[in-house]
Amino acid sequence: MLGAFVAYFDHPQDLDDQRFFLAQTLANQAAVAIINAQSYGVAQLRLTELEKLRLAAVEINGQRDLQSTLDAITRHAVDMLGVQCAYLYLYDPVGKQLEVRAGSNTPPSHIGRRVNLGEGLAGQVFLSGEPMIVADHGTWEGASPVWKDVDFGTILQVPLRYREDTLGVLAFVHQTGHLTFDDDAMRAAGLFAYQAAASLAS
Repeated sequence: MLGAFVAYFDHPQDLDDQRFFLAQTLANQAAVAIINAQSYGVAQLRLTELEKLRLAAVEINGQRDLQSTLDAITRHAVDMLGVQCAYLYLYDPVGKQLEVRAGSNTPPSHIGRRVNLGEGLAGQVFLSGEPMIVADHGTWEGASPVWKDVDFGTILQVPLRYREDTLGVLAFVHQTGHLTFDDDAMRAAGLFAYQAAASLAS
């Protein structure tokens, strides 16, 4: 069921079988047109995603050192989902913490901040290995004190997993609270994060 086709008349009418048949035929044709339009829209979205992933892979894999690779990942993360900014946390196995190693459209003072495993959104995503969305980070009770001075809006964070290893966390940020992430954004973020993790692992 896609919806309903409704016809209104200015005055009371006697509706016979022929009119019902005509209305149902029109509704069926409309349903086919809607399905075709939706299928075309989904196909175009997938093509756009694939092209963005291809361009990102070319640039990311062409970097010569770790830091330039991290910077390229966050730049393409912003473009992939159309967010205001992106952060990349890397896991430090010595300190057993997550450290912000790169950001796109972020203040320099945010780079180098650290959170413990299980702390804040990044710490929880790292431990669970599952993506998470916080609709309003400023009012979220699980926020890390490390970020208490930053007025984030809606955040989607995904783990950077390659095979059995979790290398870090990638954060996509909408700084305006009324914007959110739908299923298409979640899927695209997951694909991009896996590609980024594979590049980091190599």
